Amino acid sequence: MSETFKSYFDIQKVDTLKRIVYGKALVPDMIDSQDDYILKEDIEESAHSFLINLQKAYVELAQGKQTTDASQIGYMHKVFKGVGGFGYIVESYIDQQGSWVLATKITDEVVWQKILNKEINGYSVGGKGRRIAKKEDTSNV
Repeated sequence: MSETFKSYFDIQKVDTLKRIVYGKALVPDMIDSQDDYILKEDIEESAHSFLINLQKAYVELAQGKQTTDASQIGYMHKVFKGVGGFGYIVESYIDQQGSWVLATKITDEVVWQKILNKEINGYSVGGKGRRIAKKEDTSNV
């Protein structure tokens, strides 16, 4: 059974000329606010799945059809205005530590001002996954 999770990571860089923000969306083995974490080997698959579904969602929303689960992702990114919502992902890669890094070009003026005012200061990733109980470390016993 899948359970919902949410992780939050700070924006690491803001390019004010290009209106692009950079930050990590997923970091391996970092405990989030729900005491969950994602393994390094699962990050790339999660990133690819999200980006594929986001593209499907943009097409569905542009056509006025919300027929798949991808539409839920697209709707979250549309809430400010138009397909693309607050902006567009312009870079995405897995860094040497295994973190998923995103660069987002911000097209919505309200959102851009909130970033400049540090009211919005990070990426927040939600999703579903299989919760597995952590094994206790008994190596020092």
